[in-house]
Amino acid sequence: MEVDIKKNNDSTKWTEFFRANRARACPAIWEDGHILTEAERKAVSRSISTFQLGESSSGDHFQRKADEFGQRSEDEAYGEAVRLFIAEENHHAYLLGEFMDRHRIPRIYTRWTDAIFRKIRKLAGLELNIRVLVGAEIVAKIYYKALRDCTNSAALRQICTRILQDEVHHLVFQTTVVYRLQRARLRLRWPTASSWA
Repeated sequence: MEVDIKKNNDSTKWTEFFRANRARACPAIWEDGHILTEAERKAVSRSISTFQLGESSSGDHFQRKADEFGQRSEDEAYGEAVRLFIAEENHHAYLLGEFMDRHRIPRIYTRWTDAIFRKIRKLAGLELNIRVLVGAEIVAKIYYKALRDCTNSAALRQICTRILQDEVHHLVFQTTVVYRLQRARLRLRWPTASSWA
């Protein structure tokens, strides 16, 4: 799906999109009749628990930066769009966690990779926060495609399909703000012709 980021930087439209997406029911079939085999459980347990932890971030620092940017840029809807985006990520964590609980895959509450990821984001400004998130979203797209295809669980396949659909929009949402920040920086760096008069 190709989207022109120049035409998708309206935060009000993003809040409407995220609200509508939240209202769309998750198609997960919890009782799909498939019990993970020992080989399937071994194949997915470590990675799914890591991604479930990553999706469960409260995003407090990112939210503060987003609210500040929204106020500075007179785009109050941006902070709300980010709030809804974080809620969507947390819903992914819920879906994965529910699947894990039903298949007796233990949850984890800390992982060194997650700790480093969160530390970098806490030290960063809004743009670096978003760039780190974009990297994570790209990795997630690869991971959830692989996860979807590695078991015979209809529930897991449907959860991964839903997350993959959401990730496409997350990437567009995040890159629109990077685009806006870069354009604002260029305007500050390069004066217009009229400013030389």
